Amino acid sequence: MMGHLVPPECDVPLELLKFNVDHTLPLYLDGDSMVTWWANIMATGKYPGLNHVVKGGLSIFHGPMVESSFSAMGDIITQKSTKMSMATFNAIQTTKYVLKSRCQTAIQMFKRENVKLSTVDKALCKNIRTAGTKDKTRRKQALLKKKERQEEFGCQPITSAEQSRKIAVEKDRQAHVRHRAAQKPKKALELLVQAKKAKK
Repeated sequence: MMGHLVPPECDVPLELLKFNVDHTLPLYLDGDSMVTWWANIMATGKYPGLNHVVKGGLSIFHGPMVESSFSAMGDIITQKSTKMSMATFNAIQTTKYVLKSRCQTAIQMFKRENVKLSTVDKALCKNIRTAGTKDKTRRKQALLKKKERQEEFGCQPITSAEQSRKIAVEKDRQAHVRHRAAQKPKKALELLVQAKKAKK
């Protein structure tokens, strides 16, 4: 996965084998800083390829904030928003992080002293309109693409549960009408037969 971080002349697997049997390395004790320990190893210049991999690994965002990231993600993606696009999710998550870094809520950030008479943040209004226009355009393009794919493969659009129920009810009604229409000649014939028997 981190092959692009390693210089082509380095043989990381070989360096890793040497690293595992190197008794000159400083001991790592519980409570020691991992970054400081690796910095001491990197200072020796022994394992250039492995050092590049470790630098890449240590640069990955980690710590308590990772858990809070998943918590924020859980607040955004719910059972009612599973179809949210990554662009929308990223926008919401970025907004949440900005507000959190400022220790503010959106209401506090854009609060006006007088809701009716105070000036409106024009930049905010412009951003809202732009975002809305982009979202509508994206949805239309996605719908057109979906219809094109359905036509290409000859698929019928998937109907909702309510539409499916209405279609089923209508089919039952039509079947009942056809059944009654088919029964009318039969009943008329039975009435004629009964009338003839009564005359005899």
